[in-house]
Amino acid sequence: FGSLRVGAVLDARVASHEPQYGLTQLEFKGQFLFVPLQPVAIGQPVRAHIISSDVSLVVGRTNSPTSVLNILEATIIEIREMDQSSVDVLLDIGAPLIASITRKSLANLGLKPDQRVFAHIKAVALNEELKE
Repeated sequence: FGSLRVGAVLDARVASHEPQYGLTQLEFKGQFLFVPLQPVAIGQPVRAHIISSDVSLVVGRTNSPTSVLNILEATIIEIREMDQSSVDVLLDIGAPLIASITRKSLANLGLKPDQRVFAHIKAVALNEELKE
């Protein structure tokens, strides 16, 4: 908790490629993530890095169109106050994930432990050093 570069590393596998969009789809415990197109064979294991500041939270599934491609169901495990304006929310998505949000967002959403939410992930890194 507590660093702008704090995040999670997820063990996933390559599910498909969408070269027309420059994307590779990863499967992680029945959920899917998109990353920039990777020269990795379908079925290969990879590690995806998600930075806490790239995660926003939504209460309930929205039917409104969004530009965010990576939306994962999550359960809030713990909420930690970091400073006067921010908190880190520890999530369970089948593995730990951290979302760094403002205290105002925490209050507006009424977030609490054991609550189901949706994590909207703006960016997922898949670096050479993270590949298995």
